[in-house]
Amino acid sequence: MRTHQVINCVQNSINKYNGSSTPILDLLCADDTASVDVRLKGTDIQGLAEGDIIAIRNGRIMIVNGHIRLEIDRWGKVTKEVSIWVRLLGKRQD
Repeated sequence: MRTHQVINCVQNSINKYNGSSTPILDLLCADDTASVDVRLKGTDIQGLAEGDIIAIRNGRIMIVNGHIRLEIDRWGKVTKEVSIWVRLLGKRQD
């Protein structure tokens, strides 16, 4: 398990063909080794904000526009960690 600090949050939704929509949350998360774009879908988006420390389990990697994006779908799990400190990078590295 790795923990990451949320650097940036953007909430959106994906429109489906049947007219319904799924809420998503696009995050930029980082630790002392790297940063990664993260996409959360469904109920995992509740209660997350910039500066939170999160742990991600069972995510999957997608390549989007030449960059790695970690996606958390229905089999993945995101938990907010309160007693862990994360050392950050000085700047984003792509």
